[in-house]
Amino acid sequence: MIHELIQALSPQERATLDQKVSGSDTSLFRFIKAIIDDPAIGKEQLQKRFGINENTYFKNISLAKDEIYAVIKQHMVNAYDDLLLTNVLYRRGLDVHASKLRLKLEAEYDRLGWWNVLNELHSLDMLVAYARCDIPRLQALKEKTLLNAERHLAYVKVDREVIVQMAIIEKGDLKERDFDSYAQKMTALLKQARRTGHPIPVFNALHSLFVLYTRYKTDLRRASDILSEMLDLITRHGDMMIPYTINAAWLNLLSFHVEYDTKDNPQNYIKKVDDAIGKHGLLYDTEALIAISTWHFLMGDNVGFGKRLRQFDKIPTERALYYKLAYLLCLRAYMHGDTRAFSQHLNEFYSYDTSREYNDHDLMLRYLELLILLGEHDYALAGSKLEAAMKFVRRNFTSHRVEIEKKNWDMIRCCIQGKGVKPPSGATFRLTHYIYEALRS
Repeated sequence: MIHELIQALSPQERATLDQKVSGSDTSLFRFIKAIIDDPAIGKEQLQKRFGINENTYFKNISLAKDEIYAVIKQHMVNAYDDLLLTNVLYRRGLDVHASKLRLKLEAEYDRLGWWNVLNELHSLDMLVAYARCDIPRLQALKEKTLLNAERHLAYVKVDREVIVQMAIIEKGDLKERDFDSYAQKMTALLKQARRTGHPIPVFNALHSLFVLYTRYKTDLRRASDILSEMLDLITRHGDMMIPYTINAAWLNLLSFHVEYDTKDNPQNYIKKVDDAIGKHGLLYDTEALIAISTWHFLMGDNVGFGKRLRQFDKIPTERALYYKLAYLLCLRAYMHGDTRAFSQHLNEFYSYDTSREYNDHDLMLRYLELLILLGEHDYALAGSKLEAAMKFVRRNFTSHRVEIEKKNWDMIRCCIQGKGVKPPSGATFRLTHYIYEALRS
């Protein structure tokens, strides 16, 4: 656990920790230094080196975590910093400075839609006005507070409901019979969100609809319209949105054009996503690199793919994300024609339980395995694997997706039967074109 914390530190945080460790000769900091110097060092080795029992070892681990947390907190910056500064200035007798800063922050928080922080600012201002018994000022602040509380409550009501619905659609538990009712519900919530005047619940509602129309109903026209609305929202209200939300929209856009045959080049959006890597944590970084790597794979770009795989390999990932590396290693093995490595990494992919949660990765690898078998002329096993893939799709995807995948099945079946493979017309996924080109080569 300590190794993971140290690996996840930013360069500035790591420098601070190194400085603390080198500047102290206490047993705790020597313990931390041993872990820094040798990330592979284990519990028994640490106990032996420092002559400590198991209880002391776990105590040191707990204290080491506290020290690392303190370093992270030292470098933290949040929306409340300026707010607390006004209070500090006031308590130090700098009332004019505090008053001017509060007025500036009030306008800024109102513009940014930080209504919860604005409420705290009004509360501090009320205390100052009360200390002076400034009745007119108290009356004005009371009215401001009530109006702000009313709009914040409206925002919270719709935002929390949208978040619940967003989790429902992303978890994948929505039944096919509920697609239309879900679309109606989210459309109604989108209207409510727009009435709040705040872009965040609007964006989240749009995101939920985007997931519905890409992962469930596979309506590319509607999904494309929603993406356009997202980008328009960012253009108009980007200053009210956190960077993660904006970059998540760019990643949605990139992934959409990588996965679906939209006639738009994903290369146009890679730079935006590239600039966000390293700013939003492991999940964002790995998803971004998966999307970019998949594009290089589908284009047969070995150099670009290799560059992204090396970049992915440098990320200190958690065990729950190892299946993603196994997935990319499968793609590399396929590109290099290394069937033995492909089988090895395929087994690694399935060895992680989390891989079962990502059916699109699973299906991609099933198709690649089929292409390998067809290339080896093992038509009997290919036929069996095709049947398994068809059952997998029918079990894990919607009827909309089943109809789309039939193009792939027809092409593969023709190849197994020794018939000519016709080019797919009206393909939805870029993968379909990839399969066709592989079958005809």
